[in-house]
Amino acid sequence: MLLGGDGEYYIAALPAGWTRHDASAERDVRHGDWFPAGQTPARWTDRVTLQVVPELAGKAPRTFLDQITNLRGEVCEGTFATEVETTVLNGFPTGFRIIACTRDTRTNTGAVAVLRVVTGDRALYVSQRVFQVAPFAPGGLPVSGAALEAARAVIEYGVPCRRGDPGRPCPEAWRPVLDGLPADRSLVVFPAPP
Repeated sequence: MLLGGDGEYYIAALPAGWTRHDASAERDVRHGDWFPAGQTPARWTDRVTLQVVPELAGKAPRTFLDQITNLRGEVCEGTFATEVETTVLNGFPTGFRIIACTRDTRTNTGAVAVLRVVTGDRALYVSQRVFQVAPFAPGGLPVSGAALEAARAVIEYGVPCRRGDPGRPCPEAWRPVLDGLPADRSLVVFPAPP
């Protein structure tokens, strides 16, 4: 669960059996990375990252996703990005995009990232699933359509909400958890390891 402050939340889903290996904060950006069994930050092919970025509150999803695509283009030999799909979920603007990097010049690996951005009043919420692959030629993706759909299903499960706002209500089942959290700060609540 991500909290942008002032009672604004983004409740995210994670794949079953994945564990968090990294959580950090740089300036006000807070994020965590999850990996499937047997993978670590040093050796991975599949990763889910969740971020809360208070300084980008109110930023349009399309603008943010275009900026990320441009940044990837600076370190990749070739990039491909789908059109940004935008919608409104529970009163919050959202955007979705797939970004592929044929070869990252820093790591000599390719990557395919499935990203979802939710714009809140108090923060920007980013969820992404990244497949790290061998470098590949432009014109095709080295990740199956089924894997991309499964990745999208994971990151699209998240629910943005604002406590006390009838136009953007939080799920009733989460009320006991949310009522116990401080509502004035930006923070990230991650599940404890099993």
